[in-house]
Amino acid sequence: MAIGHGIIEVPLFLLVVFGLGKFLDTSPARTTIGLSGGIVLIWMGYMMFKDARKASRYTCDNVKTKSPVIAGIILSASNPYFLIWWITVGMTFVTRARAYNNWLVMALFIIVHWSVDLIWFQALSFASFKGAEIMSEKNLKIVLSTCAFALMIFGIYFIFDAATIAL
Repeated sequence: MAIGHGIIEVPLFLLVVFGLGKFLDTSPARTTIGLSGGIVLIWMGYMMFKDARKASRYTCDNVKTKSPVIAGIILSASNPYFLIWWITVGMTFVTRARAYNNWLVMALFIIVHWSVDLIWFQALSFASFKGAEIMSEKNLKIVLSTCAFALMIFGIYFIFDAATIAL
């Protein structure tokens, strides 16, 4: 799935680096992206908090594809949060990496980012198949609430950082 996700994600990264990056490397653009990215993270955290209260364990027997690569492409391309993340938060990270004007930093960014995606997909896979054995619904709600809180903290950091750029 991480490969499928990367097939969608790497072109977005390259668009930012080779095309949009020059425009995004200005102080007003970085401030706008940082502020909007922070707001989106806070909003996503808030929505996750709301959803955590009604979270439950369930199974999905309705899988249409047996290929994890195709599943990664479909899930990434059809997930509105993925696109919102790249338009806001992702662009903030890429413009920061691009500010070093060093190909090694940009390559390291995509390698580390994709490695984190791989770890995330592994964790989701493990949780999907083994999580019901080790996690009660109460613990699921605690984990989701903790993740929501982390998103909101990152959002506050992005807004603070954008405000310092603007000054």
